[in-house]
Amino acid sequence: MGLGYVFSDALGLVASRAGHLGNWIVIVVGAALASYVVIKFVQRRRFLRSLRTARITPEELKGRLDIGDETLAVVDTRSVLDVNAAPYAIPGALWIVAEEIERRHDELPRGREIVLYCS
Repeated sequence: MGLGYVFSDALGLVASRAGHLGNWIVIVVGAALASYVVIKFVQRRRFLRSLRTARITPEELKGRLDIGDETLAVVDTRSVLDVNAAPYAIPGALWIVAEEIERRHDELPRGREIVLYCS
């Protein structure tokens, strides 16, 4: 309420200008809001599309590992509890708990495609 009292003159001026503009202010604000929603929708679609293209099927991964693809590195991001519950892993996979990836990023192989998997 104190801010309203202090800025009452400015608020009154803004309200009177908005009153003079009438419907135009509603159209401009509506167009800005609609533009914002459309931009966010397009960004979300692009992000989801990039996630889809960044995936690899288990069959494709197995095929690449079977032929000995040297451009591929596999990182197991399962937690200690998950590894103890199911101690099976992809042969040659580097085990880095998901929470430690940022801290241990220097252990990730450079210049290779990295496949992360978890449970």
